Amino acid sequence: MMNFEKAHASFIQYHLQAIDVATHLNINHRTAVRSLQVLCAKGWFSPMTGADGKHVVRYEIGRSAMQGL
Repeated sequence: MMNFEKAHASFIQYHLQAIDVATHLNINHRTAVRSLQVLCAKGWFSPMTGADGKHVVRYEIGRSAMQGL
């Protein structure tokens, strides 16, 4: 039997992109971005910028979200 933390180890490193959220939920891209920004403000996700540091390219699960699992 797997330990709970080990079972979720790959989930911890998972990231989302706004386009994936928009496609999965069948919503507009801007609506997906706004929703992810709200979740970032609540600590559920952390925005990750691209190589140039200007634009958010993905969102990674935040520590407060992991504490709730």
